[in-house]
Amino acid sequence: MWNPFSKNVAALLLIGSLSCATVSGTLIFEKLDDRIEYDDAQKLITIPETVTNMEGTVHLLLGTITSDVCGNCVKDGNHQITVAVEEENKLYLKRQLDYDSADLCTPGQKCQKTLRFREDSGSEQVLTVEITDENDNKPYFKATEDCRSLNVAENDDTGPTFCVLEATDDDYDDRTNTDNPSIIAKLENYRDLFELIRTDNSHEFTLKLQNGKSCDYETNYIHRLQISLTDGEPGHESILQSVVEVEDKPDMPPVWNRLSLSTKILETHEVGAEVLKFQAVDGDRGVNDKMNYEINVGPNVDDHTYFKYVENTETNEGTIELALHLDASKLMETRGSLLFEVGVKAVEREDPHDKVEEIISINIVDENINPVLISKNNEQEPEEKVEIEASCKETDKDCVISFTAIDKDVDKNNNKFEASWSTNADPGLPLPDWFLNAFVLEKSTGQAEDLTGYGEAEYRIRVKDAKYIDYDTIPEWRDPNGFTIKVTIKGVDDHKPAEAIITIHIENENDNSPYFPAEDDDEGEEFGKSSLSYEWEPNSRIPDYLEMDRTKGLITVTTKEAFDYEMFKSETFIVRVSDNRDGNDGARKNQITVSLKIIVVNINDEQPSIRAVPSRLSIDENTKNFKESEFKLNPFDPDEELSDLKCTLSVEDYLADSNVHK
Repeated sequence: MWNPFSKNVAALLLIGSLSCATVSGTLIFEKLDDRIEYDDAQKLITIPETVTNMEGTVHLLLGTITSDVCGNCVKDGNHQITVAVEEENKLYLKRQLDYDSADLCTPGQKCQKTLRFREDSGSEQVLTVEITDENDNKPYFKATEDCRSLNVAENDDTGPTFCVLEATDDDYDDRTNTDNPSIIAKLENYRDLFELIRTDNSHEFTLKLQNGKSCDYETNYIHRLQISLTDGEPGHESILQSVVEVEDKPDMPPVWNRLSLSTKILETHEVGAEVLKFQAVDGDRGVNDKMNYEINVGPNVDDHTYFKYVENTETNEGTIELALHLDASKLMETRGSLLFEVGVKAVEREDPHDKVEEIISINIVDENINPVLISKNNEQEPEEKVEIEASCKETDKDCVISFTAIDKDVDKNNNKFEASWSTNADPGLPLPDWFLNAFVLEKSTGQAEDLTGYGEAEYRIRVKDAKYIDYDTIPEWRDPNGFTIKVTIKGVDDHKPAEAIITIHIENENDNSPYFPAEDDDEGEEFGKSSLSYEWEPNSRIPDYLEMDRTKGLITVTTKEAFDYEMFKSETFIVRVSDNRDGNDGARKNQITVSLKIIVVNINDEQPSIRAVPSRLSIDENTKNFKESEFKLNPFDPDEELSDLKCTLSVEDYLADSNVHK
């Protein structure tokens, strides 16, 4: 007989009591949870097993009152009344219900419990409570030990089976439904190698390697799989982690475990400096305790001679060290490159046929270790300071003084330099305008005005304007010590700048012709005025009454006879004047010819005369004013330039006291 207060069913309790005598009535249950259903006709309460907090009021309507024995009842004639008691009748859930519990319900059957409510008078009401099953449990695998740690041989492509898993669910429907199963298993992280196969009409799953697929130890020697199990309810998921280890088989040559195919080393590193470390491992087992290393010839035969191999027996590593001193600039001169290619090899000791080789590129990094140097010419070794003696002829407008700046650093960031010039003072002062007007400092190639160079650049000092190197007009160029300037080549580093101390001499040339009066603008005795010589032009008439001093140009009249203008008016002779009288070797000889005209100056040395005198002169009487009276005669004067004569006869006023007429 069912006992409502047993441990398995004492989940529902009725608090309170009925105190009124009844013969019949109706039971009403007011529920608080929407999932709880009440069927008044059958007096049935349906409660899902997942309800955790149920509390409802039970109203027992027990029919019509037939007597007055009810002390706390409300009388209302023959009408039905609600029994009112001092404490309400409460029906509540005492503990969690579990449909799947074997001692509460029978799986696959309705789980109903009957509650009886009895009064002191013996009246009784019956209430049936039905517990319904819900999906409140997640599925799981029964036994997983055999599937947690698995092994498979490398290269086995036969599709071996690893383990079989059986899934279950404490929920009856999920557990028993195999035709249309709600329990689903899914394999993750399987790398397209593994598969999980379900056995038909069951919750059994087989984990295996796919047919035709195999595992490669060298590619991945361990696989971590994840199998998820769910019944479709959110949050109902179980996870099984499975590890598959691949058993290595001897099928691979060694592989590099640590090897950089490219590295760099500074040119300033000492011999013995570490360049690179490398290590190889067994291609099958992944260990490196049985390897021999060596370096050998790369594409360039001599590259490996700059390096040596050193073995570390403790770590079984190979080390490449520097064997020879490095100089980037010399390497560029001899090799044309700072890139070395060295071959490295790893050989298994147990099987020398298993080996691996690789070419390593080693780049030598140029550092700023070389100062800027200057070379006066291609045949001389460059120096930090050079002295240059240069000369330009005053007429040489193409005169150039050149030198070369050299920075043997290879890197363009290190071999950059720039030129400037100044006076040869400490510190250098700006050059004077007369010099800057005469010369310009520039690069021989590229943008001449840009004085920046890289690695090697030829600079030149050339004539800017030839008129400013005129020895005869600019006194500074006549200094026998010349004019000294300083060209400074400064690099990008802290090295001392290179200096070219250049002394420029301007050579005097016979570039000016003599002129009359006998002058020559060339300076000095060699080409100037003191070097002039004089002679008669051979092709012209040489006068016999003149003598000429050939060194002084003094012309002297040697005849003792007087010149008569009327007989000898003028004569023209040609005189030649030459400089460089002593015929200095290598210098030109300038000449000039001038026409010399000897003119006899006419003087008034002859008496005039009248060739014809009128024999008769008439004067009107009574004429008193004779001043304006003129009588033209025919005068003559041997001095030809005075031949235009006019004769005037002036008669003075009559003098009464003298009877004299003039």
